[in-house]
Amino acid sequence: IIARAEPIVRERVTREEARRRVPAHGGRLPDGEDDGAMVSLCTVGGDWWDLCDDVDGGSADGAVARFLDDTGRLDPGAVALTSICRPEAVDGDSDTGPGVVQRIAVTAWDTKADLLSYKKRVGEAHQVAQSFGQLVNWGSGSLDELEYLCSCCSPTDGGGFLSGGPGPKSPRGPLNQKTRLTKESGPKIDTVDKPSTRLASPFVPSKNPGWLRERETIYDTIQSRRDAELALKPHDPIEVTLPDGTVLGRGGSGEHDLLSWQSSPLDVARCISDGLANVAIVARVWHHNRFGPDEMTLAGDGNDYDFGKGDEEGADDGARPGELWDLTRPLEGDCKIQILTFDGGDEAAKAVFWHSSAHLLGQSLEHNYGALLTIGPPIVGGFYYDAYIGDESLSETQFAEIEEEVRLSVKRKEKFERLVVTKDEALELFQYSPFKTALIAAKVPDNSRTTVYRNGDLIDLCVGPHVPHTGKIKAFTTLRSSASQWLGDVKSDQLQRVYGVSFPSKKMLKVHMANLEKAKERDHRR
Repeated sequence: IIARAEPIVRERVTREEARRRVPAHGGRLPDGEDDGAMVSLCTVGGDWWDLCDDVDGGSADGAVARFLDDTGRLDPGAVALTSICRPEAVDGDSDTGPGVVQRIAVTAWDTKADLLSYKKRVGEAHQVAQSFGQLVNWGSGSLDELEYLCSCCSPTDGGGFLSGGPGPKSPRGPLNQKTRLTKESGPKIDTVDKPSTRLASPFVPSKNPGWLRERETIYDTIQSRRDAELALKPHDPIEVTLPDGTVLGRGGSGEHDLLSWQSSPLDVARCISDGLANVAIVARVWHHNRFGPDEMTLAGDGNDYDFGKGDEEGADDGARPGELWDLTRPLEGDCKIQILTFDGGDEAAKAVFWHSSAHLLGQSLEHNYGALLTIGPPIVGGFYYDAYIGDESLSETQFAEIEEEVRLSVKRKEKFERLVVTKDEALELFQYSPFKTALIAAKVPDNSRTTVYRNGDLIDLCVGPHVPHTGKIKAFTTLRSSASQWLGDVKSDQLQRVYGVSFPSKKMLKVHMANLEKAKERDHRR
């Protein structure tokens, strides 16, 4: 069509003539109105017709649509299909009448370079939204310049980032779902504010900063409080149902004693086989009878990837995905449980594995540079961590020392410990970091609780879950680094983003890296 340089013509015709030429749009030109009234039609090449602006012949401000003279004015290299949305049934109130409609979205630019620049901006903006959710004030900073609408969202969704419209299923799987963080209400962080301005003194990179030990001391104090609370929980016999219907514990064969607030999914895995316990990553749990008060916590870390809570009393297990649960976290009552492995087909297990690996990366950044961590989420094909290290930048020359710290953590097999903390306790834990305290202040309501995780001397604001210990992460590599901005705002603090990927075996990592090289060779954009 572009090669033929077909003329594009806008003309004014009566409603009656428009219905004759474009019968498919009869619903937009209903009978019973003035057939002599004028409307606008657009033609392309003389044989394709469509209504081209409001049925009254103009927009609300009286302006009319403008078009190129012919299709040849378009650059075929600067036109791209952006999405093909899922078909939707529509009722008789629709413009087209009852039936099925499907939205196809495109974008066009002056040149191919403009198109590539646009795609890059959209990708970066979507990554910011994926990471920060509603923490970002979308009306400020660099994102204000990018009009990005969710092309597969219905108009009532409001469009925009992470709107859950009827688009095609994403290959990203669970990682593309809305998070509890983005669904929480509450204040947003003002992106105009630079957290670094609240530091007591200018940031200077340093190895093993003093606040690492201070943070551990505060953690130990809080942990003693939670241990006292845990001691008051009921340790009653519970019934655990496996996916095949086998019942363990109370009501089972009597071989396995399982207790509430004491026995964990890892204990259940060992009841099945030591082999399963060795390769297990995380569990899905459906509680249907909790003993004692449960731990209601709220997201507040910016990393929450919610795969479904699944703990509503009386809900049908088959209708909800189950709550992801640390293998070492005590079960709270009667439940159904599923043990997940890295390559068992459930993408949530990989996300948990990579999220845990991001914590090792963050730990290394703290040890090597005294970095102030912000967020470190799992993404498709790995993970990253954003960290503030002042005016310094990271490059490939530093990857070896980053990986060495990770290797030492893996060798130590540091346990991932989950700790419930109050908002005030969280603020005390992270008082050295204006980035973490900004997240806590914005997303954790007063008089409520959230969670932190610890491995070794790393303590991070996080909803989890995680692998049992760092020794599970047997193969780790850094992929690349780049600059990013706090909350995606170019006017705020510059951060360093380090990407990585990890696997349960060195063989799996070797295969993955070989596949990445093959993909680069096939990349037509190089």
